[in-house]
Amino acid sequence: MVLGFYITPEISRIRKTAVRFVIIAAFILLIRALLFLLGIPSSFIHNALTDSSNFSSVFAFGIVRSPLELTFSIISILIILLIGYRYTTQNDGKQLRRMGTWGELVCALLVSLPIYMLGLRGLGASIRSVIFDSSIHYFKVFSLVPDPPAFLMDLNILLLSLGTLIFSIIVILQLFRFSPLTGDKKRKGLFYLMFFLFQIAGELLDLAQSEPQGTPLIRA
Repeated sequence: MVLGFYITPEISRIRKTAVRFVIIAAFILLIRALLFLLGIPSSFIHNALTDSSNFSSVFAFGIVRSPLELTFSIISILIILLIGYRYTTQNDGKQLRRMGTWGELVCALLVSLPIYMLGLRGLGASIRSVIFDSSIHYFKVFSLVPDPPAFLMDLNILLLSLGTLIFSIIVILQLFRFSPLTGDKKRKGLFYLMFFLFQIAGELLDLAQSEPQGTPLIRA
């Protein structure tokens, strides 16, 4: 935290938005890694929320060993995505006024499609892990007010979905930066075209998997 207060003024002086974002994202991930190495919060909080029998994953060297640690990890990623969204939507001078070319748009699409598909694949794998790596009976016991571990895991799934939505918006907004088209009607047509391309790419990804985790509704 002390390091964060020290480097914040230095980061604000960096003109390149992408460089600022990478540094901030790396700093947030470093904090999350330090919390993991120090055993926070599991070493200080001992209840059902930090009980590894409720949920534990071997992903990323076991950085998620309880429902509460999963929440910490998701919040860290969500903060990074919100910062990325802020940098994407803010007026960055000439960068937003610059017109792209069809060649740049095609290249951006070729790069964005696999990244977007991996994001959806990650959401499906995360939800699958939340269900199958957990001892919580999500669908077997009905309760209007779930117990704290089940409630927290439900919240984690909601935050994961929110993060995927923000990530998708960032990808679309970045693609529009390379658009050579002007006018709302033309840009709306480009949006529909990209929507169709993403659906086709998602369908091909599902066909290539032995256990597909996506659906047209999820990709929409």
